[in-house]
Amino acid sequence: MVLLTDGQANVGIVDPGKLLGLARDGACRKVTTTCIGFGEGFNEDLLTPMAQAGGGNYWYVESDDQMAGIFEGEIEGLVALAAQNVEVEARLTHPRVAGVSFLQSYPVKQTEGGWKVQLHDLYATSPKALGLLFHVDDVRDLGKVALGEVRIEADVVIEEGIEHRTMIMPVMANLDGEDRVEPVVEQTFLRFQAARAREEAVRRADEGDFDGAAASLRDAVVGLAACAAAPGMAEEMDDLEQEAQQLQERRYEASDRKYHSARAMANRELKADYVQRVSRRQPGQP
Repeated sequence: MVLLTDGQANVGIVDPGKLLGLARDGACRKVTTTCIGFGEGFNEDLLTPMAQAGGGNYWYVESDDQMAGIFEGEIEGLVALAAQNVEVEARLTHPRVAGVSFLQSYPVKQTEGGWKVQLHDLYATSPKALGLLFHVDDVRDLGKVALGEVRIEADVVIEEGIEHRTMIMPVMANLDGEDRVEPVVEQTFLRFQAARAREEAVRRADEGDFDGAAASLRDAVVGLAACAAAPGMAEEMDDLEQEAQQLQERRYEASDRKYHSARAMANRELKADYVQRVSRRQPGQP
C-alpha cells in the first residue's frame, strides 16, 4: 500500500498509536505500507513511524521532479521481491558480552536467547543494512573465541516458489587483539552517525537551540572526514556543513525539518539513489 497524505489524522481513526498498530498488523499479514509526504504541510512525526511499522518506505517529496524516481523505485521493488518475513536475531554466547546495541530504529523484541528485529520484505533492488554493536569486556584478552551469533530467518523467493531458510553467522572476537578497519563497515557506521546527527539537530532546533543543532551537524562532518573519498561522502559532508551554517543563522523552517528527517532515513537504510535525488545540492549547484 502506498499512502499519499498530509498525515493530518482528522477523520475516522485519529489516534497515532492506533494508526501505527494498523500498519504493524498489516505487515504481519504481508501488506507493507509506504508513506509519501509532499511539501511542508505533512506530519512526518506520524508518517515516518507508520512506514517503519508497516515495513515500507518513507519518502519526502520536496520538488515535483523527485516524484517519478520514487514511484519508479516502488514499482521496481514489487517485481524484485527476494524474501519475505525477514527476521534477524542477535544471540550472546560468551559471559563477557554485556549486551547488544541496534543502531537503527527497527522495533526490537527480546527473545529467550537474545534480541530480534523484523525487517519484513527484502528486495533485490534495495538491500537493507542492520547495524549491531556487541559490548564486550576486555575483548583484547579473549583471543579467538565466539562472542555470539546472528541468526537470519526468511521466506526466500526461488524459481520453484517460496522456501524457508535459516542462516547463522558467528560473531568472533579479534584474532590477535589488533584493531582493523573494514572500509564498508566503517563507512556504513559513519552514515548511521550522520543520520543520528541530523535527528539530534532537529530535536535541538525544535527546542530553539540552533547553535547546538549546528554543532551536532559539524561533529558529523568531522567523523565523516575519515571516509571522505567514499562515493557520496563529499556531498554528505558539504550538505551537513551548509545546513549547519543555515541553522547557525537561525534559518529553520518546516521544510528543513522534513529534509533532515528524510536524509537521516536514507542514510540509515543506505538509499544512495534517494539521497542523491532529494539532495538540495546537486552537482554544479552552490
